[in-house]
Amino acid sequence: ISDSGTDIAVGNSIRVYKSIPTIELVSLPSSQLAVGTRALQKFTISADAAGPISWNQLVFTIDKTATAKFGDIKLYDGSTEITGTWTESADLSTINYGEGISGTATSGTMKFVPTAEQQIPAGTPKTYEVKITVAGGTTYSDDYIMSSIAADTSGVTSTTSGALTSANFVWSDMSAQGHDTTTTDWTNGYLVKNLPTDTQ
Repeated sequence: ISDSGTDIAVGNSIRVYKSIPTIELVSLPSSQLAVGTRALQKFTISADAAGPISWNQLVFTIDKTATAKFGDIKLYDGSTEITGTWTESADLSTINYGEGISGTATSGTMKFVPTAEQQIPAGTPKTYEVKITVAGGTTYSDDYIMSSIAADTSGVTSTTSGALTSANFVWSDMSAQGHDTTTTDWTNGYLVKNLPTDTQ
């Protein structure tokens, strides 16, 4: 912007969305690490009253002891399992995803991409739960498995969902006409309220 030939300094970028998400943690049923199916992370995702939002990727940061083993990992919407693909960055679990995993890594990430984008109605939060199967045959008195949802540290230009594979949270305000995963109304988790979450 110029005034009488003198440039005026440009301020920070401002981005306007049709709706925005908020993530909030919910207390776990138990924080005891024991053999069997356990809730690793529990949280809500809500859209504000202006309209619905949708999400299509979540990344969970995992810290654990090397001897704390877990197998199956699943994400639930209430009591319904959400189908999708899990990808781990290191050998965090005892499941072999074709990467020679032994479950001895102590930190890394578990990325979840649902088979279909998950929509959140306006003003009606959804509660999600990550459940793991803790392996038997071990006493876990000195072990732990902890999880949190990371933030994204820089903003991105609106793009398609598939272009955001490295993002920790991929969401959309569903503002594009004919919205789906290929429209350019998707963004990452930069400045999403309560990200990063605390560890559970």
